[in-house]
Amino acid sequence: MTNAYEQTMINIKPSPEEARSIRKRYSFIALMMLLHMAIYNIVPRVILLIAGLANGAEGGYTEIMKAGSQFAGEHDAIFTPLRVAVILLSEMIPVLIGCKCLKIDLKRLFGISEFSARDLGTSVAFGLGTQAAASVITTVIVIAYTIIAGEPMEQPISTSMSSPFGTVIYWTYACILGPVCEEIFMRGFLLSALKKYGDMFAAVFSGILFGLFHENLYQASYAIPMGIFLAVVALKTKSIVPTIYMHIVCNTTNMVMVQWMMSKLGTNDTSKIMEIVMSGDTGYMAPLVVNLLWRACFIAVFIAMTVVMFGREGKWRIGRATPAGKERTWKLMLTSFFLPVLMFLVGIIIYDLFI
Repeated sequence: MTNAYEQTMINIKPSPEEARSIRKRYSFIALMMLLHMAIYNIVPRVILLIAGLANGAEGGYTEIMKAGSQFAGEHDAIFTPLRVAVILLSEMIPVLIGCKCLKIDLKRLFGISEFSARDLGTSVAFGLGTQAAASVITTVIVIAYTIIAGEPMEQPISTSMSSPFGTVIYWTYACILGPVCEEIFMRGFLLSALKKYGDMFAAVFSGILFGLFHENLYQASYAIPMGIFLAVVALKTKSIVPTIYMHIVCNTTNMVMVQWMMSKLGTNDTSKIMEIVMSGDTGYMAPLVVNLLWRACFIAVFIAMTVVMFGREGKWRIGRATPAGKERTWKLMLTSFFLPVLMFLVGIIIYDLFI
């Protein structure tokens, strides 16, 4: 006869059949991630390859791609909207397929009944604070890389194209369309799919994926903490509306700050900003000081609000996973198809950093 302790253990640990079912769920989610990466990475390269061949480029793959990239840069009024469309499709196609297969009701995540205007303001302020705190980590990484490698880290952030129309499209994507679609993809589909067995697991893992999906260390270093915080807000408010607002505000303010510094320094290459700053050129002082004061202010906000909102009685505090939840999260996820997907994402970042 089974005693109470043994019965509890049976309930906590999934049966072999349940474990297979959970791994199958994680593998399907990973497959949707892989679909996103395939569209995001392969389709633009095919477009550039076609552009290079159409313009008579000769030689190997590298030469043709360079010719295609040059042609795209000269005609960004056409290629920027095309690139944006591909990115949006890479996010929306997996969302539509994934939500249908996992029976996730995205419409419910756009509800506003679970939070107030005050919650929205708190979320935005806290989001800016989280971004400011994360930027400290990013700055340390950039400086360390610059010292070790002897050259500035490439920063994949642009604020202008060669044509006014291309610039407008890019800013519209970076400040509005990108945040909206990323929130639907990451905090809508992905977070909803992962939270079945624990909110803490879903918040942390979706935040890690959010950072890795940027496919470069510079953006991943601040996207991971931002992703975790955005996930917490979505879980506590039961809506992605606050996270959309936060994402829009954070992206827009960051774009404005970068554009101001680039204009003041007379460069269109963001990777040169750190190099100019470290050279001691006083021309950067005004935007740099404002940027530092802006981030210092919101770091103070971040510290204060973390204590209040995530303290023992904090409104956004997420409880620890139950023993049953622990048995159904990290261990089963890492023994599913998610593991090679994660390894692939990390490999892309390493390749981007050293190659």
